[in-house]
Amino acid sequence: MPMNRRWQVVFYRTASGKKPVSEFLDGLTAGQRAKALSVLTMLAEAGYELGPPWLKKIEDDLWELRIQVGKVRLRFLFCVERARCVVLHGVKKKRDRSPERDLQTARLRRRQCQAG
Repeated sequence: MPMNRRWQVVFYRTASGKKPVSEFLDGLTAGQRAKALSVLTMLAEAGYELGPPWLKKIEDDLWELRIQVGKVRLRFLFCVERARCVVLHGVKKKRDRSPERDLQTARLRRRQCQAG
């Protein structure tokens, strides 16, 4: 992917039209939501150049956007299709490693995006 290219950041949408990441954001405090939206905007502007500590590659086409708000660690799992960043899943992280069920959720949603 070319550097310095602005990405379009979109939230995964289910077949029924729900946006689980939007619902996750709605459940955060105002401060947590503001910080998350600010970092998602940074991702849109910088793409891969955002780099550590914000970005971590999980596997082939699955990335983690890392956000710290006080003692709360927020993680957004996403994939990139062309210049589109599809945010698949959001979670408040409690352990050092992402729980396998959160990774499975993101992988399933990524497959659904690729098939659709």
